[in-house]
This record gives sequence, structure tokens and C-alpha cells, in this order.
Amino acid sequence: MSMPWKTWAVFKATWILNCVLVVVDFAWGRQIGLSLRLSEIWWVASRGCFGLLVAWGLVLVSVNLKLSGTARGRFYHDSALGILWITSLAAFTCGATVLQYLSVSLGAPDISDVLISVDETFGIHWPLIYSAIHSNGALEMALGAAYDSLFLQMVLLPFVLIIAGKVEHYAEFVVQFMIAALIVVIIATPFPAESAFTHYHVSDVGATASVSDFSDFRSGRMRELSFGTMQGLVSFPSFHAVLAVLIPYAARRLKLLFLLFLPLNALMLASTPARGGHYLTDVVGGLAVALVSICMAARFVARQSRNDLGLAIAAGNGSQAASDV
Repeated sequence: MSMPWKTWAVFKATWILNCVLVVVDFAWGRQIGLSLRLSEIWWVASRGCFGLLVAWGLVLVSVNLKLSGTARGRFYHDSALGILWITSLAAFTCGATVLQYLSVSLGAPDISDVLISVDETFGIHWPLIYSAIHSNGALEMALGAAYDSLFLQMVLLPFVLIIAGKVEHYAEFVVQFMIAALIVVIIATPFPAESAFTHYHVSDVGATASVSDFSDFRSGRMRELSFGTMQGLVSFPSFHAVLAVLIPYAARRLKLLFLLFLPLNALMLASTPARGGHYLTDVVGGLAVALVSICMAARFVARQSRNDLGLAIAAGNGSQAASDV
């Protein structure tokens, strides 16, 4: 499969990270008695293998039908690369989600009171925001739809970028996503915070149930996980806020997609406190993490490019020297 050498180097790095995550999750999970159904692990692994097979199949089709150099062949090629990146991101998401649960098990001091104090310093009172939004049915519906659109956006983004021939932008997004997720977990491990839903004892049972694993896992009452019911346990920084920046940024070269994602993610960002149970400080922290991850991803890709270029030059010089002998 033809993948630009610098992109291939970054792709390999993402899978090295995925393997490290598996080892860390397994070792740490075993230490605390974590239980994860073997059938679910096989299910996730089989989906990943299926994605790799589909990518390879697209390459074979383009080669066998002699489509190289044609628009159709390029589409198959881009689709194959896109599926590879989707598979890597899916594998990482599973590993990182388990890792956030493991981080909660450490039981570090809860900083929700600190986050509330910071909010109140700037005149922000979460209960007032929550009440104001939920007293306006139309506003609540609009913000709720924006918040819940994240999954659809994550599906639509690679699909459109592949069709537009911008797979490299999706690869960039995957690297930014991974870096941001690791930063979020690294911060949240020593500085966990319970959701505002829990802290303020909101009456919405659905809202409190969506973050119930935090207290259960933190106290040790819960040690069994299921990929189908895992929750987002990190309050600070908000990963929804992170993605509200990264998704429009990935679409910045496609005007129509960008014009769709920008206002949608502005609404998603606005919905994060009331719909996601986040403090305003969480949102600001998420925005900062997004900017840092964009910068770090650019530097990481550039460094990988230089390293691989150096290896390629060295290999070429070695081959030339051997031929001169």
C-alpha cells in the first residue's frame, strides 16, 4: 500500500502507542482486579481485523483492476488509508477509555471544590446555568442535540475527508486526538473531579446515571467493565471541549464542512456545562489542551519526518557505497 513515508512513520507510532496502552491496561487492570469480558475483547479485536482486511481488499481491487493513476483508483487508495487510520483511532479509544477508569481507581483527592471556587471567582455559578438552560425547552433541546452530535461528527469527518481526498487531514486529527486524550488522562489522574451532576445532586436520573461509574470505581465497588456501557469519567479537562476545537480544525480546508462544523461545535461547547455536567473551568481546560495537542502533533509529525528522512538518506548512501565496491 502506498502511503507517504512521513505518514507511514506516524501511523506506525500510533500503533506502538496502542500496544503500550494494551500492556499498561492489562498490567494495571490485573493489579486492581479489573474484569473485562473476553468475548468483548475478541469482538473489538475482530472489528479491528475486519477493518484491516477491508483496507487490504480495497488495495487489491485497485491493483487487479489496473486502476492505478485513475480517479477511481485514488479513491480506493484514500479509502484504504482512511480505514487504517479509523482502525488505529478505534483501538486507541478502547485502550484510553479503560485507562481513564484505571486512573480513577487511584482515589486521588477530588478537586471539584477547587474547580467550583475558580468558577465562582469569575462569577460563574453552575446551578444557575443548569437551571436557566433547563427552564427553556427550545434552548435545552438545541444544546442537547449539539452535545449528542459528537458521535455523528466523528463518523462524518473521515467519510467526507476521504471523499474529498484529504486523508492526511484525518491522519492529523487522529494524532491530535491521541495526544489530547493522553494529556487529559495524565491531568485527571492526580486531579480527579466528580461531575457537577453528582456534586449538586441534580434530579435528572439520566444525567447522574451517565457519570455513576466515577464514584463506584473510585470506591472499589465496581471492577467489571463493558465496552458497551463505559462512561467518560474525566471532568477536568473536558474532552468534549477538546473535540469542539479539533473537529472544525480538521475540516478547515473544506469550506462547506467547516461552515457546518464550526457553529455546531460552538453549540456543543456551550452545551458542555449543562449537558455534560462540566464546570466552566473544565471547558477552559479542554480548550487549552486542544491548542497544545495541535502544536504537539505538528512538532511530532515534523520530527518523525526528519527521523525517517535521515534513515532513508542513510540507507540510500549505504546502498550506493555497496554498489561502488
